[in-house]
This record gives sequence, C-alpha cells and structure tokens, in this order.
Amino acid sequence: GRDALQPFLDYQDKTCYILCRTSNPGAKEFQDELYLKVAKKVVQEWNQNNNCGLVVGATGMQELQKVREIAPNLPLLIPGVGTQGGLLTEVLRYGKDSSGGGLLINVSRSVIFASSGKNFAGAARQKVLELIQK
Repeated sequence: GRDALQPFLDYQDKTCYILCRTSNPGAKEFQDELYLKVAKKVVQEWNQNNNCGLVVGATGMQELQKVREIAPNLPLLIPGVGTQGGLLTEVLRYGKDSSGGGLLINVSRSVIFASSGKNFAGAARQKVLELIQK
C-alpha cells in the first residue's frame, strides 16, 4: 500500500515504478482485478508529484490496453518482450501514451541469452540491432 511506497513517492525528481500487471502465465491467478485497482489508485491518489509509473507485462495486450485507458499519461515499464513471448509491435501499438511515447521497454533476456559462446558480444549486439529495427 501507500505506506510502503511513501518514502519513494516523496522523491519529486525520481520516478517510482509500481508493479501493476506481470507477464508470467500465473499472473491471472491473483492479478486479474487487482491490477486495475492498482492503476486507478496510482492515477487518482499516489501520483501527486507526477513521479509515478506502472510496470505492465508485455504478454497481455488486453490488460495493457485497460491500463493505458486508466493511465493515459503515466510512463510504463514493460518487461516480457522477446523471450517471454511479448511482441514489440503489439506493445508499441497498444502501450503508447497520449503523446505517442511513454514506454520503457525491457528486452534484457533476449539480449543476454543471445548466445552462450565466444560470439556473445556480437550476438548480443545483433539482437539489439534487430530490436531497434522493429
């Protein structure tokens, strides 16, 4: 709740990302209604310093759309693109804010697991370039 977040919410010059909806398959077991309540609470009460963002997984486009409807201008941290099955094109389609941005997309697994051999640096670089092209 707010009591746990308050020390971070008080930093007016720092963004506080609040976990809203994860991208793992079991997320539905507990998060289906809760993530909407979290998004509303952040928008209506906790974002007094305009320093809040939400973490929303990339594997549920309906959930991402609903969060974006509730929070049209909050920045979203998006894990789950690539290895976890989230599609970058879909995240860009449904996750942008009202100004066409507002996304911080994490693709670390796709990059760090690009190769386990001696060619890791080159494979990781290639993966990053592929993602940029998308």
